[in-house]
Amino acid sequence: LANPAAMILSGAMMLEWLGERHGEPRAVRAGSLIRRAVDAAFADGRLITPEHGGGAGTRAVAEAVGAAMAALDPATLARP
Repeated sequence: LANPAAMILSGAMMLEWLGERHGEPRAVRAGSLIRRAVDAAFADGRLITPEHGGGAGTRAVAEAVGAAMAALDPATLARP
């Protein structure tokens, strides 16, 4: 069973690396936003994935991270 937060954070790390490597600040900012959103989604302790004894699967984590991204950067919802 994969850890959904780790998978999302891997994507964030990839964006940051690619952005730094290719001089794309938007990719770096996107990776940073995703990383901050994951932190925010788990901050209150209610979102707990199965490997830590909770029931939050991939869908729940993705929805929580998406909501956190929208709260951190409302323009996220308007971007393609």
